[in-house]
Amino acid sequence: MAGAKPSEEKESGGISNLSSSISKGRDPGKPLDNVSSKFFIGTEEGDLVYMDWKPEKDADSGKIVTPRPEQVWAAHDGPIATLQRSPFFRDTVLTVGGWTFAIWKEGVTSGPLLQSATHLMRLTGGHWSPSRPGVFFITKTDGNVDVWDLLDRSHEPSLTQNVTAAPITTISPHQVS
Repeated sequence: MAGAKPSEEKESGGISNLSSSISKGRDPGKPLDNVSSKFFIGTEEGDLVYMDWKPEKDADSGKIVTPRPEQVWAAHDGPIATLQRSPFFRDTVLTVGGWTFAIWKEGVTSGPLLQSATHLMRLTGGHWSPSRPGVFFITKTDGNVDVWDLLDRSHEPSLTQNVTAAPITTISPHQVS
């Protein structure tokens, strides 16, 4: 907000806005409606964990406890470097770790929808395309970026672009407006 005082900027959104909505009658002890409490975790060992953070009452002791993970998959042969939900399908997740990447669907417990073959170079990251649902990018230690278009092919990248001789550590595509 141009010309606004710092205190006015803080109160127009963010934490102040949240606290004002609570003070206007929202019970802070009640769970938020229509908000999922389930999430994925990628580990340094390459495991993908799916769990619910909402505490439950233990049947034996009656105490409130954090639930155990619903699923744990030995997903990758190295640390998970990327875990990202698709911007188009919120129940679809891309993971990258070690020498492989995988695409997962929330609710499918048998494993990934798509698991890559082991690459010759270690994979360092990945990112979904912000404009095309079936496209994602994979970065590697050899300085290449693989562009995967699942509508074109699923057994190999549609394009491999060398960007640098050094390992690529992250990628963040954006749309030009």
